[in-house]
Amino acid sequence: MSSPKHSQLTDALRQRISDGAYPDGRMPSEQQLTTQFAVSRTTVRAALLALQNEGLLRAESGVGYFVRQLTHFAYRPQDDFRRAALIAEADSFTLAAEGRNPSQRIEVTIVPAPEDVRRHLGVEDGEFVVLRRRLRFVDGEPFQLNDSYYPRDVAEGTEVMQKADIPRGANQVLAEHGHEQVRALDEIWVRMPNPDEIDRLSILPGTPVAEHIVTGFTAQGRAVRMVRVILPGDRNVITFDRTHPDHDIVGPS
Repeated sequence: MSSPKHSQLTDALRQRISDGAYPDGRMPSEQQLTTQFAVSRTTVRAALLALQNEGLLRAESGVGYFVRQLTHFAYRPQDDFRRAALIAEADSFTLAAEGRNPSQRIEVTIVPAPEDVRRHLGVEDGEFVVLRRRLRFVDGEPFQLNDSYYPRDVAEGTEVMQKADIPRGANQVLAEHGHEQVRALDEIWVRMPNPDEIDRLSILPGTPVAEHIVTGFTAQGRAVRMVRVILPGDRNVITFDRTHPDHDIVGPS
């Protein structure tokens, strides 16, 4: 059984986008596609909407459709405990090496611990925690959310409470105040975004996100930090570098 015409057109246009058939980024008009593929305008609109929902196209009212030009940011979870060893601004360094412009907005508040935060940090129901929210941009476009939660006695009185970047990293600040993390539990979930994430990240319809939750523990087993990173799937790639335990490799890790 052949697939519906709009599905066939969607597949054909997706392939052309992948092949770079529209180097200037502008898609042909609905009328041009109707003539070119000998299909109805309804079929063309269904195909364009499907590609927009996949994150391949963006629509400008009264103008038309354009191929989204996004270069994925390489998110490296393994750098979490290595920031100071890499460079003072690990993320900025990574982006600058690609000739791009990173920036972020930071908010710091004290909030009642949500249920999942209570579970990860081991705090009681009704207890307040410090929330450090970061919305991160690349070339002016939102790319990631990075929300960190800390027990109040761990964060208060430290640079974690300041609404500014911490060049040496929050992990180092905690270590300097007697809360060095020696172990982290990583959880990665893939799901659809919630309304708050859609709003903060300007996520297009149909775009999934990866949620990376990191819980950091001291040598005594106390959880002193929980980080929730939200990565829209249309603009991020998660990369891990791994070395076989029986071999030493010289080079970047």
